[in-house]
Amino acid sequence: MYSSFKFYCTALVFLTALPGCATLKSTSYPQSSLQQDRGDLILHYETPTDKNLQEVRSILAETAFFDDLVAELNSTYVFPQDIEIVFDQCGAENAYYDPDTVEIIMCYDLS
Repeated sequence: MYSSFKFYCTALVFLTALPGCATLKSTSYPQSSLQQDRGDLILHYETPTDKNLQEVRSILAETAFFDDLVAELNSTYVFPQDIEIVFDQCGAENAYYDPDTVEIIMCYDLS
Protein backbone atom coordinates (compact mmCIF):
# COMPACT_ATOMS: atom_id res chain seq x y z
CA MET A 1 0.00 0.00 0.00
CA TYR A 2 2.74 2.48 0.98
CA SER A 3 4.66 1.62 -2.16
CA SER A 4 1.67 2.49 -4.39
CA PHE A 5 1.11 5.71 -2.48
CA LYS A 6 4.78 6.63 -2.91
CA PHE A 7 4.56 5.88 -6.64
CA TYR A 8 1.48 8.05 -7.19
CA CYS A 9 2.84 10.91 -5.08
CA THR A 10 6.18 10.87 -6.86
CA ALA A 11 4.50 10.76 -10.24
CA LEU A 12 2.01 13.49 -9.38
CA VAL A 13 4.75 15.83 -8.16
CA PHE A 14 6.92 15.04 -11.16
CA LEU A 15 4.19 15.59 -13.74
CA THR A 16 2.88 18.80 -12.23
CA ALA A 17 6.32 20.32 -11.67
CA LEU A 18 7.06 21.26 -15.26
CA PRO A 19 9.02 24.46 -14.72
CA GLY A 20 9.61 26.43 -17.87
CA CYS A 21 7.52 24.03 -19.94
CA ALA A 22 4.13 25.61 -19.54
CA THR A 23 2.16 28.65 -18.58
CA LEU A 24 -1.32 28.63 -17.15
CA LYS A 25 -4.11 28.96 -19.68
CA SER A 26 -6.49 31.74 -18.83
CA THR A 27 -9.48 33.47 -20.27
CA SER A 28 -8.94 36.55 -18.10
CA TYR A 29 -6.08 37.88 -20.26
CA PRO A 30 -6.27 39.09 -23.84
CA GLN A 31 -5.52 36.22 -26.21
CA SER A 32 -2.67 38.22 -27.80
CA SER A 33 -0.75 38.19 -24.49
CA LEU A 34 -1.01 34.42 -24.04
CA GLN A 35 1.55 31.93 -25.26
CA GLN A 36 0.35 29.85 -28.21
CA ASP A 37 -0.37 26.20 -27.39
CA ARG A 38 1.89 24.16 -29.68
CA GLY A 39 1.94 20.83 -27.90
CA ASP A 40 0.46 18.35 -25.49
CA LEU A 41 1.55 15.75 -23.01
CA ILE A 42 1.32 12.36 -24.75
CA LEU A 43 1.09 9.26 -22.57
CA HIS A 44 2.48 5.81 -23.45
CA TYR A 45 2.56 2.60 -21.44
CA GLU A 46 5.41 0.35 -22.61
CA THR A 47 5.09 -3.38 -21.91
CA PRO A 48 7.65 -4.51 -19.31
CA THR A 49 9.27 -7.94 -19.43
CA ASP A 50 8.99 -8.46 -15.65
CA LYS A 51 5.70 -10.22 -14.75
CA ASN A 52 5.20 -8.13 -11.59
CA LEU A 53 5.67 -4.91 -13.53
CA GLN A 54 3.25 -6.15 -16.19
CA GLU A 55 0.65 -6.20 -13.43
CA VAL A 56 1.58 -2.63 -12.48
CA ARG A 57 1.19 -1.59 -16.12
CA SER A 58 -2.24 -3.22 -16.28
CA ILE A 59 -3.38 -1.46 -13.12
CA LEU A 60 -2.15 1.92 -14.35
CA ALA A 61 -3.86 1.49 -17.72
CA GLU A 62 -7.12 0.17 -16.21
CA THR A 63 -7.46 2.86 -13.54
CA ALA A 64 -6.72 5.62 -16.07
CA PHE A 65 -5.37 7.81 -13.25
CA PHE A 66 -2.54 9.16 -15.37
CA ASP A 67 -4.70 9.37 -18.50
CA ASP A 68 -7.07 11.64 -16.56
CA LEU A 69 -4.18 13.62 -15.05
CA VAL A 70 -2.59 14.18 -18.47
CA ALA A 71 -5.95 15.28 -19.92
CA GLU A 72 -6.34 17.76 -17.06
CA LEU A 73 -2.81 19.10 -17.48
CA ASN A 74 -3.34 19.47 -21.25
CA SER A 75 -6.51 21.46 -20.65
CA THR A 76 -4.83 23.67 -18.02
CA TYR A 77 -1.36 24.35 -19.40
CA VAL A 78 0.10 25.62 -22.66
CA PHE A 79 3.06 23.61 -23.95
CA PRO A 80 5.58 24.87 -26.50
CA GLN A 81 5.88 21.36 -27.99
CA ASP A 82 4.67 17.80 -27.46
CA ILE A 83 6.15 16.09 -24.41
CA GLU A 84 5.99 12.30 -24.29
CA ILE A 85 5.35 10.65 -20.93
CA VAL A 86 6.56 7.08 -21.14
CA PHE A 87 5.98 4.47 -18.46
CA ASP A 88 8.71 1.85 -18.85
CA GLN A 89 10.76 -0.76 -17.05
CA CYS A 90 14.04 0.87 -15.98
CA GLY A 91 15.62 -1.54 -13.51
CA ALA A 92 15.66 1.13 -10.79
CA GLU A 93 13.25 3.35 -8.89
CA ASN A 94 13.46 6.45 -11.02
CA ALA A 95 11.63 9.12 -12.97
CA TYR A 96 13.37 11.69 -15.11
CA TYR A 97 13.10 14.15 -17.98
CA ASP A 98 15.24 13.59 -21.08
CA PRO A 99 15.66 16.94 -22.87
CA ASP A 100 17.20 15.29 -25.93
CA THR A 101 14.08 13.22 -26.67
CA VAL A 102 11.63 15.57 -24.91
CA GLU A 103 10.34 12.68 -22.78
CA ILE A 104 9.41 12.17 -19.18
CA ILE A 105 10.30 8.60 -18.27
CA MET A 106 8.28 7.13 -15.41
CA CYS A 107 9.73 3.82 -14.24
CA TYR A 108 7.32 1.05 -13.31
CA ASP A 109 10.01 0.11 -10.79
CA LEU A 110 8.78 3.02 -8.60
CA SER A 111 5.84 0.84 -7.61
